Formats: sequence, structure tokens, C-alpha cells
Amino acid sequence: ASHNKGKIIELKDLLAPLNIEILSAYDFDVEEPEENGVTFEENALIKSTFVTQKTGLPSISDDSGICFSDLDDKPGVYSARLAGPSKDFSVAMSKINESIKEKKNPNYECYFVCSLSLSWPDNHDVTFLLYTS
Repeated sequence: ASHNKGKIIELKDLLAPLNIEILSAYDFDVEEPEENGVTFEENALIKSTFVTQKTGLPSISDDSGICFSDLDDKPGVYSARLAGPSKDFSVAMSKINESIKEKKNPNYECYFVCSLSLSWPDNHDVTFLLYTS
């Protein structure tokens, strides 16, 4: 369900051993849904169910981001938006770095969150949440 070409390549590589044909939302001209969830799980589920409803096929999606302690666990679900329309993550990291530098004793402690959601045409969905530090 991704519209991120890099993620599509990663998923194809990860799922290659399963010997199944992997298609993307681009193959069906499916537009990106509005990611208006407040959690990673909600956004991943929004994308996978949207593409499944549009194509009638099972769909996998993710939502991920980085959370900094000094920034009250932000940017979180807004990580990609912080990178701007070009999705330039060096821009996002520069903004984050500047915000943390303003703190009295910056520590840059952070963790990464990724949620994966798999949706089937029969309305069955499974969503996983992973954290790394």
C-alpha cells in the first residue's frame, strides 16, 4: 500500500523468498489516503485497508517514525511530514537537531517505531507495532 518507492523495493526484497508477485499502489493508480490517525497503528491500518478496498487484494503497509525524549516523543507519527513535500529526511533531521540544541541539557535519546498492517478483502486486518532504541 506504500507510495514510498524505497519502501516498495524493501518489501519486495523481504518477501522475495515467498515467491509471490508483489504489486504496489502505483500498479493500480491508487492515490494515497489521508493519514489522519494519531498513532502509528492507525496510520498503517488506514493505508492497508484503503488499498485493499480499492484493489480487492491483500495489502501490507507501514507507518514509522522517530521519537525524541527531548521533544516529548516528537516528531513521532509526524516524522515524514516534518521532512516536507519532497520527503527529504535530512531536512527533518536538521529541524530536529535545531530543536534539541535549544534544550538546556540535550541528550538526543530517541527510539524508532514501526507499525505494519496487513489487510485482506474479507475485512480481516492484523497490525503489529515494533519499537527499537
